[in-house]
Amino acid sequence: MSRYNKVNVRAAAREYRERGYSRPDTCPFSSTPSGKAEAHSVWEIDGKPVRYALIAVLLDRAIGRALSLREERPPFGLIKTTGLNTDYRDEVVESLNLRNPFENLIYFMRNTLEAAARDEWSAIERMEGDEISRRVRSVYEGFRAISEFNIRYMLFERPDHADMIPHLTDEMVDSKLRFELNAGHKTALEWMSGVLGILPSVFISSFGEGASPGELGEIARRSYSLFRYAASMHIYDLETLERVSKKRHRLDPSVFRIDHESRRLVLRAEKRTELEELCSREKPHKSPRVGCPATVRFDEKSVAERLWHWHVDIAEQVW
Repeated sequence: MSRYNKVNVRAAAREYRERGYSRPDTCPFSSTPSGKAEAHSVWEIDGKPVRYALIAVLLDRAIGRALSLREERPPFGLIKTTGLNTDYRDEVVESLNLRNPFENLIYFMRNTLEAAARDEWSAIERMEGDEISRRVRSVYEGFRAISEFNIRYMLFERPDHADMIPHLTDEMVDSKLRFELNAGHKTALEWMSGVLGILPSVFISSFGEGASPGELGEIARRSYSLFRYAASMHIYDLETLERVSKKRHRLDPSVFRIDHESRRLVLRAEKRTELEELCSREKPHKSPRVGCPATVRFDEKSVAERLWHWHVDIAEQVW
């Protein structure tokens, strides 16, 4: 369906994770762009695979930290606020038993991931000494340099304007780095919680009767492929998918069905055809399609897949 050039960043991400990152002279971010337009081209086209490969390594560590802390925060593994990094378990449980639990889940999960990310970045900044620390720090510092590139050459009409900002390499770069690494959370969590929120009604429309939480959970675990399908899209095709599949900013159950043979959630055939037709009409962007960095698989499962199963575990307690 996609008209965009697919670039696989998995090999580069694995290399950075295993050997560290050292920016070569041939890296697009090593050059000084002539102006904002050229800088934007480096950011979105030539340098995008490098940028996403670095993000994949850092997300693997940050989301991995959140996943490792699940058992310390029963029953859901979530925290309510990022400010104090505390869980407020009773309030989380109460909120997930309200009328719209999956909308609340987005909020709690995002706080949990951002708190874990903040702790991970702080831990990386304190790393020193051994080879593993050197590799991790090199990836973090590499992405920090890319964040500085964004500020210096993309936020201003002339590159020399950025030189007038006294704290360019401190507060602004740190803020930009954290923004870039947390930027994808919102869309991913909305999709995960949205899909689980509509699954009971889609089951009824597909089979004419309700299902037990365990049966819904089994279908949901098989339906990770739907999230992976959306996560592999170019951002512009993903925006089209959201127009096709949402009504009043929420996923529309009538757009989906449960396939009787595979027992997983899929787009209805007519909606998939509509999506393909809409995407084919739009003028493609030069930016390559690299997909969501969290879907890069370093181990048996990517952090995105592990995050999906975490959502399903919570959903089985909420349904």
